[in-house]
Amino acid sequence: DIGAVLGCGGAMKELVRLETSGFTYEQAHTLDEIEEFVKSGRESEILLPVDIAFMSLPKAIVLPQYKKMADNGNSLGRNQLDLEDNRGNEARIRVYCEDGLFYGIYEFEDGKAAYVPRKLFFYKK
Repeated sequence: DIGAVLGCGGAMKELVRLETSGFTYEQAHTLDEIEEFVKSGRESEILLPVDIAFMSLPKAIVLPQYKKMADNGNSLGRNQLDLEDNRGNEARIRVYCEDGLFYGIYEFEDGKAAYVPRKLFFYKK
């Protein structure tokens, strides 16, 4: 684009992204560094919880009596969630169990009048 504006053409030689979605270049690790952490059994020192990437979305907690539905990946109605920010009209939310387990990202579908799971991340040991 710069080359087009200058009328001489141009090509990008290198691009370094310094920050994206709250993650900075300084927090990044090379593949070699990651390999060393894994080899020494210290990968937990650099791993971040997956939900950190979605902190911009409103948080909702599944009410205890509907936990089994969430465990099975079912859609959830507004009355089955505690929408912590009390807006209740968000299109996309991040959903958690009462004990803090992150289920994933749910999106409201008008036709179903419910939040439908779009990306699930939880697992049970």
